[in-house]
Amino acid sequence: MGLQVDYWLSHSADRRKEGEKRDVNVKNTLKSAFRSVQVSRLPNGGELSPSVTMSMTVVTKEKNKK
Repeated sequence: MGLQVDYWLSHSADRRKEGEKRDVNVKNTLKSAFRSVQVSRLPNGGELSPSVTMSMTVVTKEKNKK
């Protein structure tokens, strides 16, 4: 099935180098024929608030070679 998946990356403040600026609103797009797409919420590390970080695993179909 042909599908387009839009997602945004999570950038932790501790991963940034000193003085480095990142745009946290950069949208990424995957457009392909997917065999499967799985999205899971990652554990929040014991915090009381719900986790906002997710993991995405995709498996794409091979294109037919002619």
